[in-house]
Amino acid sequence: MASSAITSTLDQLAIPFDPDYDTNDARAARIAALNEGRSVEGRSQIPFDAILATSMLQVGVDVPRLGLMLLVGQPKNTAEYIQASSRVGRTADGPGLVVTLGNWARPRDLAHFEQFRHYHETFYSQVEALSVTPFSETSIERGMDGVLVSAARVISGNRGSEGLSPEKGAAKVDAESALLASLVARLTARGLAASGEDYAKRIRLRLDSRVEHWKNRRKALLQQGRTLVYERALTGSEQGPLMIGAEASTRKDLAEGAPFIVPNSMREVQPEINLLVSPDPRKLFLKPADNQPDWVFPTQDED
Repeated sequence: MASSAITSTLDQLAIPFDPDYDTNDARAARIAALNEGRSVEGRSQIPFDAILATSMLQVGVDVPRLGLMLLVGQPKNTAEYIQASSRVGRTADGPGLVVTLGNWARPRDLAHFEQFRHYHETFYSQVEALSVTPFSETSIERGMDGVLVSAARVISGNRGSEGLSPEKGAAKVDAESALLASLVARLTARGLAASGEDYAKRIRLRLDSRVEHWKNRRKALLQQGRTLVYERALTGSEQGPLMIGAEASTRKDLAEGAPFIVPNSMREVQPEINLLVSPDPRKLFLKPADNQPDWVFPTQDED
């Protein structure tokens, strides 16, 4: 299924089952009525009886109607098993039943079957630890912009329209220099306590740079007679965004010089890259050098 069709499929999954319309007897009665020439009330959408899904089902699917799941094969890790199996029974109106169907030829499935009760009584303690490096150079580069903006807006949230919290509050960056300086110091101290002095220096340099870019963005828009907002720049208005999602960062019509590239989720931190592969050497982006030897498979003796 194309990713564009997933949303409509989830919507259709939520359509409730009507026993007066969706049972076999009700369908047979409608067919008989049609054969007799009587009018029959129709429905624009029919509820699904069952669906087939990959492990992607574990990611944010919240359909209260789902009540029965058949897990074919034991997932590779405990976190995936918990997330996937918790998609059913998400309403107080009815319970959820999960049936696991293991593969006898897979040792992991056999171990799960042999220790079924103990595993389920303790599986939250068996969730695999994640390898997290929150203050690595890449993490700082991709995540610190969003941390800076969100923390600044939350801290000044109790001031209503006077602080940095509202969408148009982004333009008050110069007036809130003291607040931002205090926030930079607090975030740097947190990095120092968690990862040491070297990482703390990287954090301060990054944050100081971002605050300066924030101010420069406001100044540049002001010279154009425009107003700085965080992200939701109204179409056709004299507004310019401070941030843009990582997925749209390559679209020049949306970026408009926005200096902050912020991921919308932990799963989407970079734009997609399309690769075009062609067997036609005339369409290659880079041509090999004239003196470059041809690549050949090694002979069996050489291997």
